[in-house]
Amino acid sequence: MKNNNVLNYLIIGAGPVGLYAGNKLKSKKKSFLIVEKRNNIGGQPIILYPEKEIENIPKIKRITSRQLTENWSKKVKRDILRSISIVKINKCDDNFEVLLDNMPRIYVKKILFCTGLGILTPTPLEIPGIKNNVLYDINDIDVFENKNVIVLGGGDSAVDYAIQISKIAKRVVLTHRREEMRISPQKKKTLANSKVVVLLNKTPIKIKNNEAIVLKDNVVGSIESIPFDFVVVQYGHKVESNKYTYLCKLKLENGKIIVNTKQMTNIENIYACGDCCSYKNKQLTIAAGMKEVDKVLS
Repeated sequence: MKNNNVLNYLIIGAGPVGLYAGNKLKSKKKSFLIVEKRNNIGGQPIILYPEKEIENIPKIKRITSRQLTENWSKKVKRDILRSISIVKINKCDDNFEVLLDNMPRIYVKKILFCTGLGILTPTPLEIPGIKNNVLYDINDIDVFENKNVIVLGGGDSAVDYAIQISKIAKRVVLTHRREEMRISPQKKKTLANSKVVVLLNKTPIKIKNNEAIVLKDNVVGSIESIPFDFVVVQYGHKVESNKYTYLCKLKLENGKIIVNTKQMTNIENIYACGDCCSYKNKQLTIAAGMKEVDKVLS
C-alpha cells in the first residue's frame, strides 16, 4: 500500500469537537476525512438549541450553536461525508482499513472518535394523515421563505426554530399542548417581540389533506384547522448510545470510550475526545473537548 493513499486521520463524528479537530488538521496541512452518520452536522447543540449562545468557547465571547457550526464547517465542508455509517475497522499493517457503507474502503494512519453522547432520534408526531413536509431536522432554512410554517413544541429548540424561521417565512405558528413553555424569561421576551403566532393549550389530532393541521383546544375542546406548507416537529429527542460494533476490541465503560491522559484508547493510534470518552474528572463541555483535541494533535 502506497503512503500517499493513506490519510493521516479519520475523524468519526461531525459535532463541534469533530469540526474543531478537522480545522486543526487543516491548519497543519494534514490529510483527513470526517465521517458523520447523520445528514446534519453540528451534533447535539445544533439539534437541541441552534440559536442558544454557547459559553466558555476559548477566544470567542458570544456565539450561537448555529454560528459555531457554520464557522467551523467552512474550511472542512469538502472533507465531510454525511449519512455514512462505518461497517468495520480492521488493522492493516501499520494502518487501519475502514469499510464504509456504500462507499469505497479507505486507509488511515490514526482514528479520532468525536461521536458525542450518541445518536439523537427525534420523538415523532404520531397522528393520522402525515405524508410530506413534516420535518424534524432542518438542513436548509431557506426552504421556508414565504411559506406558512407550523412549529410544534414548547422547549428551547421549538422556540429557536420558530423565531429563526419567522424572519423569512410568510407566517409562523408555534403551538404547545400546555399553558406554559419550558423557556427562560429572556426567551419569552424575545418570542413576544417576534412575528411568531403562539397558540397554547393546543393538541394536534390529525393532518387534513396534507395541507392543514387540526388542533384541539385542551381547555374548551374546540377544534380549529391551520393551513401549512411545512410542519416542524420539536418534541425532543431520545439518545441511542454509541455501540461501536464495528470495532469490537475497543474498551468501553458505561457506553463511553476509555482513554488515558493522552486521549488514547486501548488500541494504539486510536483516540477519543469530547462527550464520547471517559476518564476521571471528565468535563462534558465543548471547551473541554477542544482541549482534548489539542492534546492529541499538538
